Order: sequence, then structure tokens, then C-alpha cells
Amino acid sequence: GIPVDRGSGSGAPMRAAEASLRAGEVVVILPEGTIPQGEAALDPVLHGHTGAARLAAATGAPVVPIGVSGTEEVWPRSAKFPNMTGVRDVKVRVGPAVPLGYTDAKADTKAIMAAIAALAADGAGEPEPSVEKASKSQRRDR
Repeated sequence: GIPVDRGSGSGAPMRAAEASLRAGEVVVILPEGTIPQGEAALDPVLHGHTGAARLAAATGAPVVPIGVSGTEEVWPRSAKFPNMTGVRDVKVRVGPAVPLGYTDAKADTKAIMAAIAALAADGAGEPEPSVEKASKSQRRDR
């Protein structure tokens, strides 16, 4: 794996990821950076960082979106530990490579995030997080 110290401002993880892609390796990036908490959990638009788009532009590597749904039942945002009792359905859907322009990292990131959101929504079969769940999460975060 490639160690990432979020908030450090180090370019080392991006350089390592670029070298890995140029060597033909697969690099998995979670462009959201973290699980949204509180009010952000209610935002229907997924927001991502531009790293995946910048790496794609630098290397020509395809960006293959993966949408995950059902994780809220396994590990609620307000819980410190996952719920390992009972049967829970977590769905993972993989889409085709996202067409990118390679000249505008912000626009490409929006396209990547839209593809991820569509895959997560298609596999969901569950409602959006409720205000109650988000407010519980927000209270615990304080």
C-alpha cells in the first residue's frame, strides 16, 4: 500500500501512486477522502478530491468507478465499531471507465463522483441517511 498522512501536504503519496500506475499496477483511490458526518451526510452530491483525476491525466490510466451501498447498516456513522450481528447486505458495483477530458481536474472529478454516486444508488435499494442518523452522528462528533 501507499501510506497517506492526510493533511500533511506531502506529495509523496501522489508520486508513489503515479509510479505504480506507470509500472502497470492497480491503484485504488477513495476520492471522498473520508465518510461524511453530520449535515454533510445528508448532501446528495458526493464531493471528491482531485487526486484520481490528476493521476489519470498524468498517466493515461483509466478511472473505473466503484459504488458501495449498505455499509450504513454494518457500520453506522455514529458507531465506534461495526455491527457484526445478523445478516447485512453490502452491495459493490463496478462501472465502466469514466470518460475524462484530462485538462480540468475539477470537472473530471465531478464526472468520477457522479459515476460513483450512480453505481451506489443503483445498488442501494435503501433510503438516504435520515436527519435523525445524521444528527446522532453530529452529536457524537462534538
